[in-house]
Amino acid sequence: MVFRKYGPHWRKMRKLCTLELLSNIKINSFRSMRKQELGIFVNFIKQASSNHVEVDLSAKFASLSANMSCLMVFGKKYMEEEFDERVFKNIIEETLFLVASPNIGEFFPFLSVFDLRGFIARLKDLAKIFDEFFEKFIDDHVQLKEKN
Repeated sequence: MVFRKYGPHWRKMRKLCTLELLSNIKINSFRSMRKQELGIFVNFIKQASSNHVEVDLSAKFASLSANMSCLMVFGKKYMEEEFDERVFKNIIEETLFLVASPNIGEFFPFLSVFDLRGFIARLKDLAKIFDEFFEKFIDDHVQLKEKN
């Protein structure tokens, strides 16, 4: 949805996400999974504190969020090994940064052909990475169905 232009398709996708992914029933159905992931997180923090180990909480919270999101959307955790040499967290952070950053071409359309800040090239690279990831996810899903 992030990379699509606003239009009928975008509105249908938004409606689908709202009704299927973000409904109260769907969110509540993942309560036990969220509780389990939070338990793993708390145990990690307890163990690190008892061993007097320094922990990067920002990274751990990002990892927790990514784990929960992947489990809810894909049914399994997808982390570093699923994205070439780039880390899942870095790809999500870069996507959020690019989507949230103002692009000069959006304010002055005649400048968009120059891509002054390199947004279009970076977004195309990210879109390619996500396409490869989703292709792998679809292939895994098809293979799993064929086995059953």
